Amino acid sequence: MKILKIFFLFIGFQSLMHSQIIPGRYIIKLDLNQKAMQLNGFEGFVLKETCAPNTYCEYQYWDVKKVRNSDNLYYIQSVQRKKCITYKLTPNGKGVLEFLYLENQKPLASIQTQSFIIKEYTSGKYFIQPSVSNKDYDAKLTVSEEELTRPESYLKISGDQTNTQHRSLFTFSPVATTSSVQVTQVAQPVKSPSVFVTPKSDNKLDIDFKTGNDNLDPKDFMEGVKITLKIKNKTDLVKENANEGREWPNNSIRRVTLNLPADVNCQDIQEVIVSRIPKGGSANNITAIVGDNWNLNKVTITSRIKVDGIMKSATMNYMSPSGSNENLYRFVYENRDSNNTTGTSLSLKINGLCPAQNNVASTSNSNKNASLNCVFGTGGDNLEGGSGNNVNIKLTFKNSSKTVSLNNINDTAKWNNFTENSVTKAIPNSTEIDINDIKEVEIRHTGGGGMFADNWHVDKIKITITKNGQSKILVDRVGAPIHMFTGDSRSKKFIVE
Repeated sequence: MKILKIFFLFIGFQSLMHSQIIPGRYIIKLDLNQKAMQLNGFEGFVLKETCAPNTYCEYQYWDVKKVRNSDNLYYIQSVQRKKCITYKLTPNGKGVLEFLYLENQKPLASIQTQSFIIKEYTSGKYFIQPSVSNKDYDAKLTVSEEELTRPESYLKISGDQTNTQHRSLFTFSPVATTSSVQVTQVAQPVKSPSVFVTPKSDNKLDIDFKTGNDNLDPKDFMEGVKITLKIKNKTDLVKENANEGREWPNNSIRRVTLNLPADVNCQDIQEVIVSRIPKGGSANNITAIVGDNWNLNKVTITSRIKVDGIMKSATMNYMSPSGSNENLYRFVYENRDSNNTTGTSLSLKINGLCPAQNNVASTSNSNKNASLNCVFGTGGDNLEGGSGNNVNIKLTFKNSSKTVSLNNINDTAKWNNFTENSVTKAIPNSTEIDINDIKEVEIRHTGGGGMFADNWHVDKIKITITKNGQSKILVDRVGAPIHMFTGDSRSKKFIVE
């Protein structure tokens, strides 16, 4: 028994000597100088001074996660960009090119170039190696001797490990997440004066941003998108970093929601200001070389405000006089030659958000048929149209087995990539339907299967039904995309709220 105990103690000691990193959120530092790994303007990876304690430095935070079905492989994801550190293999597949970059997380079958071995060398110090590393190819994440002398030291992968061990050891400092809770003992509470609690409100503005042919790219020396809402006789409503540190790609549509007070009056909503500036408020010649510019083609603002107990909706669109495929405004890093269409701040005056539509419609019936207005924003794969690739819509009801079907909504038209199309269709024999009783909307692409079948990516859907002068929004969604209609997934259902 003593021999067995000694054996298991030895095994346990060995496992402690080579313990694995625990998946979590970390600041990754070079042990040699304790500088932290972060992105630079070119999306290269550099070492810079670690952020001061108790400050939020998202651009130095990395989520280390285990590759599924693997015991010793990890992927490393940028908290700011939501993308993974990626490398490229040499043509023979046995080595790795030295440059690193960010990409969306790959599916498990092709995640090899995002997989790393994180191997402990000595207590708390680790090598970060591409998954193809072995005894014959000992590649590691490292920094050159020359780079160490610079304020920003570029990281790379190198298979040449001659005298580089001290420049390849990293430490992982855990970052507290919002799930961490600190409990503090407090004294008996002191009685305080009465306070007024703001009533819960369902009022809101949905703001849809359509990016043009120059994307919004986060930079660690630039602020995120800031939205300021001016309301008469109320404090400005401000949403910082509205893009949440994420890229808004070319031709994409992204929605930002601003929650409004319960007592807001639509007539008092005066202005929406969209701005983006360098951190610290001023640009410099060095960062100007890699500063990000952003083309904004269209803004759609939709209000949902309760009036006399009924939720009502109205929409305003802002775009260039030349159309939504041209720049409404170009946000630039350096505000040198600002004008009405170029600069760092765009003002959108509000004069039409007092609701004209009811989101909950009148229950009165009449002899008039209902109509359906549909807005579709096509993403990166078009709708082909023609004889066999069209759009059908079906409505189902809560208290009836009745269904309403509208076929060929697009009238066989082709809807090109990154275009927005609006159609209105009368619903035959609909005088008796109650539009408040609609339970579900199903959208179906009529294409078939097979290698050459048409696929359709949808980034925006808004469907509104109108009857007797009253309207109800059935679907109002924006995504990236909301749905990809393919041979394996030809329909998408939406529950009506």
